[in-house]
Amino acid sequence: MNWVTSLIVAVAVAIPAVFLLLGLRIAWGGMHPYRWSLLETRAFEAERTPDLLAQYDAWEKTAYVVASPHGYGLKTYYVPCEDPARGKNRKFAVIAHGFSYTHLGSIKYAAMMKDLGYHVVIYDER
Repeated sequence: MNWVTSLIVAVAVAIPAVFLLLGLRIAWGGMHPYRWSLLETRAFEAERTPDLLAQYDAWEKTAYVVASPHGYGLKTYYVPCEDPARGKNRKFAVIAHGFSYTHLGSIKYAAMMKDLGYHVVIYDER
């Protein structure tokens, strides 16, 4: 084989190998993501939106632990809407956080829904 044929064969083998390795890396990252701890998300949210985190800390909240069949508890928070001008309402919003994050990523949406008069439930996913 001359050098041109060797180069063509090398490129023909290298390109699928690169795509295969890239696909495996993406699949691995999707199946085994980095999981943020509660302390990491609290520090990140305090840096990004300190006023909102202080507002969240001042909210009246009721915490619950929902037992998982896998042996761990999932923390859930009920945040009532305390606007007396709206009277008694039965509107609820259940807000889930993003992939591999914690409930603190949901507080920006919880604040918006509270302002609209909704009771809010936020929780930590598995």
